[in-house]
Amino acid sequence: MLNMIKKKKFKTGTWITTYNPSALEIVTEYNFDWICIDIEHSPISFDQLSVLISIIQQSNIDAFVRVGKNDILEIKKTLDLGVNGIIVPMIKNEKDAINAVKYTRYPPIGNRSFGYSKANKYGINFDRYIKKSNKIKLLLQIEHVDAIKNLETILSVKNIDGTIIGPYDLSGSINQPGNLSSNKIKELIKKYEKISRKFNVPMGYHQVKIDHTQLRKIINKKYEYVCFGTDLEFLNHIFKETFKKIKK
Repeated sequence: MLNMIKKKKFKTGTWITTYNPSALEIVTEYNFDWICIDIEHSPISFDQLSVLISIIQQSNIDAFVRVGKNDILEIKKTLDLGVNGIIVPMIKNEKDAINAVKYTRYPPIGNRSFGYSKANKYGINFDRYIKKSNKIKLLLQIEHVDAIKNLETILSVKNIDGTIIGPYDLSGSINQPGNLSSNKIKELIKKYEKISRKFNVPMGYHQVKIDHTQLRKIINKKYEYVCFGTDLEFLNHIFKETFKKIKK
């Protein structure tokens, strides 16, 4: 697995769900291409989010944020903190995708409003930031059966940089929460992969469990945004494995 990562043509990420600056400093030592801070399913505030973004970027790693919802204010406030990428959850149809683009991009592409913020060093780098803002990555999270049904129209929307599968919500949308090995989930993901390749839109997947076999399968399927684990999942995994050895 290590050799595969060294030769990779994909971007490796992980997921942060807690406000622990010291722990994040450790995570940033492991050469991830991007680290995503989750504010949908975590108690992280915007003040805390600002600190975590700075820690990630100081290590020359791209800071992504998964916002709580596809909302103009929440997306604007997140972007104003200077993130490199944003993940918008629960995109179900073309309208959702269009709105995500509008909220993320400045005019004339979108309707993101202008203002002094951390992203442009409170006006000092205003013009420079505007020019480079089109490099912000916008990933749409595909995590509902309706999104798979409407995927062709979603991927037809311009100015998105990719999508990322949310496996747990996807399984929940077919009343099989957490059953990621079900035939129905496998069929939906195969359809996602087929349509994504047809439209040449980069694919992403969040492999939450520390499962190297499953990770290898994702890598072999040419996913571009490969997210592995979460801060607490890694912690749980190491405690579990260590206690197994202690009990022996």
